[in-house]
Amino acid sequence: MLRTAGSFRSSLCTKSGEAEAMCAALNAAGMVDGSITNDGDAFLHGAHQVYRNFNLSSEDPHVECFSMDDIEEKLSLDRSKLVAMALLLGKVRSVPDFTQTKVISKFLDVKDKCPKKIQSWKRSQLVRLQNYALRKLEWPEEYTEEKILPLLTLWDLLDISRGNTLVQHLAPYRIVKKRPRQGKNPNKTGRNVGNH
Repeated sequence: MLRTAGSFRSSLCTKSGEAEAMCAALNAAGMVDGSITNDGDAFLHGAHQVYRNFNLSSEDPHVECFSMDDIEEKLSLDRSKLVAMALLLGKVRSVPDFTQTKVISKFLDVKDKCPKKIQSWKRSQLVRLQNYALRKLEWPEEYTEEKILPLLTLWDLLDISRGNTLVQHLAPYRIVKKRPRQGKNPNKTGRNVGNH
């Protein structure tokens, strides 16, 4: 997992103990958008957004998204009710030296300390991602480029709008085909991807 995150040049936060608890704490603090997990107790730990069954395979890419706001609105279940329901249904078991009170406090008392700041993501490098995706996911370079270039373009547009003028931004290098659209004349451009 660390190599995957490294290939995307994403920020990392490591913790010993239960990963869902830290991910949920980061999500609750607004430091991350959600938790990617198939473990059902992420909401019990305080997550607001959970992504389950995350699959990047080229044959069937998909993800299921669940929101605490939807659970509260549609089912009238807040976090404390979910913890109680998990105990009642036996999804969370107490053991002799770990009473129900301790189980409840495990979920409702936030002990995980979030870092004050997560290091900013860095722009991914296309060639590095292509090599990683070919080795680990068996994605051909062209397929990875097709999937990653829109994300790199979005990254660059957001980065430029924040005033960053790095040399590594994608830039059109030639007009491939003129395409008039609704009385305007936007051009289809080729991208100079080089070793980005």
